Amino acid sequence: QYKGWIYKLDHATGKSHLINCPQSHLVINETVNKQTCFKCPPTSYSVSPTDNCGKEFCVSRECNQCPLGLKCKGGADREPKDELAGDDWEEVVEDGSLGKTKRLRVRGCWPGFILVRQAGAPDQDGCVKCPANQYSVGNASFEMQTIASQSPSETERGLELCLGCPPGSLCDGGADVRPREDFWRGTDMLCIKDECNTTSGCDPRHCIDVPGNGKRRDSEDDVCAGDKCRRMAMVYRCPPGVCLASNKSLPSTQNSCREGHEGPA
Repeated sequence: QYKGWIYKLDHATGKSHLINCPQSHLVINETVNKQTCFKCPPTSYSVSPTDNCGKEFCVSRECNQCPLGLKCKGGADREPKDELAGDDWEEVVEDGSLGKTKRLRVRGCWPGFILVRQAGAPDQDGCVKCPANQYSVGNASFEMQTIASQSPSETERGLELCLGCPPGSLCDGGADVRPREDFWRGTDMLCIKDECNTTSGCDPRHCIDVPGNGKRRDSEDDVCAGDKCRRMAMVYRCPPGVCLASNKSLPSTQNSCREGHEGPA
């Protein structure tokens, strides 16, 4: 029970003072008689035993509140609420009510999610899934301020957060984009945001291939410098009689052409 409890002996008084505790506990040492290591309960967490201590000693206090995007099981045990969102968090030293405290702040989210992080509201941090009829196929980043919001209720803001489902497709939320019958989905592209709109999507003539597709252009850095581009799902209408109906059990990029047809329509 007392493993990891660290004391310092006061030779003048002969009393031992608690100075540190195991991870997931808080040091409480305002008096010798009541000093203890307090384990953070479920829905809360602690990164450092001296989180939010005062200048001279550590009073009884609450642990950090669990962020919106995590499940906190007590102590230091936590996991992402949605495993598809990824688990990219960082420890940040911030001001607490009594002193400095280390908090978990979200740093990145996988495709299909927007990143929510606002100064002064660490309990609202998390990755919020794009709702039905919206999508996102790019990674969200706090450092780069891409696909990043300050509120979990704000999922749509022009071409900055979740995107409207492309014409000719169905979107069930997240990164899911499936072509309707008589449409097909091509490879994702980086499109200049100023040349796109939320209703009709993006003209591929104002887009370039995503790095990794094997067709990167030398001019890409110039075209997309300064966050000018956004990764978009590209959905096209099939010429009559060319495409087979989409098979919903297959990935959206595995559309089928009728016999005798191949390549982009």
